[in-house]
Amino acid sequence: MRYLSRKSSGIWYFRYQIPKAFQTQFSNRTEFKRSLHTRDYQRAVLLALKLELELRQKIADPENQFDSTHTNVEPVLESATTQCRLQESKSSTGDLKGFTYEEAKKPSIELEDALASYAKEKRAKNVGESSIKDVASNVRLVHALIGTTNLCEVTRDDVMDAIELLRSLPKDLNNPRNRKYFGGMTVLEAIERNKEFGLLTILDVTTARYIQRGLVA
Repeated sequence: MRYLSRKSSGIWYFRYQIPKAFQTQFSNRTEFKRSLHTRDYQRAVLLALKLELELRQKIADPENQFDSTHTNVEPVLESATTQCRLQESKSSTGDLKGFTYEEAKKPSIELEDALASYAKEKRAKNVGESSIKDVASNVRLVHALIGTTNLCEVTRDDVMDAIELLRSLPKDLNNPRNRKYFGGMTVLEAIERNKEFGLLTILDVTTARYIQRGLVA
């Protein structure tokens, strides 16, 4: 996974190169580095993911004070988050001479619009269709768990809840051999039903990949 490195002691570290344009928000630091205090790779992946999400939230919202002692998370798509904030800042306009004001509109960026932009960008870089479809499938699954297609409505609590739900997602959910268990069910229904069946669930590394793809798509 990106941003992970391991010392000779076996302890995993998180290292994030802060984009030059945003270094002033981090006291002109060029890199954020922190020990994750674990030798377990899967645990390190989840901790690194939470730190990455919080750093990206700080970049998207300069007024939010990043606390490196916590690993809370915020929204799913960084670029979409920035667009949501831009929409929000432009949603209220006025004409002092005419004393007329437009009622503030709730920011909205639809998931499928974001995925269409993502696909267009990746095709321009000659990324294969199977890879694009795989990422889109992962992102749709995450948002099915969150319960909204408006990216501007996603909160840090939504992402945390999605992470916990993903850790209970049955492994190989769409495999034909599992159709007898989960055929015709939504993702949430399959997670709930698996509490009864007790089948294997996806690894933490896979959970991190789902969320991370949602973050960078």
